[in-house]
Amino acid sequence: MRWLLHKVAFVLATCGLSLVFLWTWTADNHIQDVLQDRPGVDNHAEHCVVHVSGLHHSGTGLVHQLLYEALGETQSSVMRGERVPENEGQHFQHVYPAFRDRNRPACAGRGGESDGIGNVYYCPAMLDAIDGVTKLELWKEWATHWDLTKKYLLQKTPTLDIFYLEGMKINPTFHVMVMRHPFAWHWPKRNHEPRKVLGGWLDGWAHVLKKLGEGQVRSFAILQYEDMIRHPERSSLHLAKLIESDCARAEQVAYKARKILELRGARVNQQFTWPARMASTYKACLQDSQCASVMHIAEPLLHEFGYDLHQWEAFNKMYTGPEILYSHREGVPPEVVQKFSRISYKLKEMGW
Repeated sequence: MRWLLHKVAFVLATCGLSLVFLWTWTADNHIQDVLQDRPGVDNHAEHCVVHVSGLHHSGTGLVHQLLYEALGETQSSVMRGERVPENEGQHFQHVYPAFRDRNRPACAGRGGESDGIGNVYYCPAMLDAIDGVTKLELWKEWATHWDLTKKYLLQKTPTLDIFYLEGMKINPTFHVMVMRHPFAWHWPKRNHEPRKVLGGWLDGWAHVLKKLGEGQVRSFAILQYEDMIRHPERSSLHLAKLIESDCARAEQVAYKARKILELRGARVNQQFTWPARMASTYKACLQDSQCASVMHIAEPLLHEFGYDLHQWEAFNKMYTGPEILYSHREGVPPEVVQKFSRISYKLKEMGW
């Protein structure tokens, strides 16, 4: 079948028609075939895919759970399968490399572009593999693990693959990103080094904020984990309303005001910190001259987000802001992007 599509594509191209149009038409029609076998669903555009992303142990699981409760079980579906760690989307597909299969040189892409210390989390090389066929394949693999009779389809993975997933979308899509204190998250155990922890956080968020500032994602919101555990109901309901409203606009249908969703007892552990691990990382960073130097350089910027590198259990936000740190509606302030970019450049100068 695929060779026939390529043949048709060639013929149409010679007639001046767009290959992009062909692939879009092909994907849409084949997706309809996939969905026809699922009861209660006759149009994939009725779905809104919600991706929850962040670094390892930054709170993506908590946000994923709270969103499911806030959007409501009658309207949302999480992925389910057998023997899959935390039902993460990366393990329900074979289209792109899961985090465990990535390495820094391969993720850098053409000419070593984007070879920062945290690039395995956003892997720029994956963008080269986006086309109509891979979009369809990813949808078909993921669709079997959702309840397609529900409107909101949630997918959670501890990576920063936002721009790849945005490029792969065939449905209205919303990206939720979770930020947490630089010493609270951690790499998989074999890579838990102080330089990688601090440098990976700075490089990863520098990349994400720069691309968001350039308008490369249509709909997104960034939350801080520390805000979520302080006000879980308020934060998750605020986010749910933002997702509902934006997904409705994306489908070009009238937004119908809904009764505010009631959370049914959000199970939030107020002690979701690892003081022993954080203390160990902090001390190891102090003993590394380059890591200590980066701590000193990054401190003023991190204070703006409420993070104190020397008092890791404290969260002292200097302003009373909204539950959402940044979203597509207001955008990421250019000055924040510039500050992160300067630190990212400094990391590369130091050979990190």
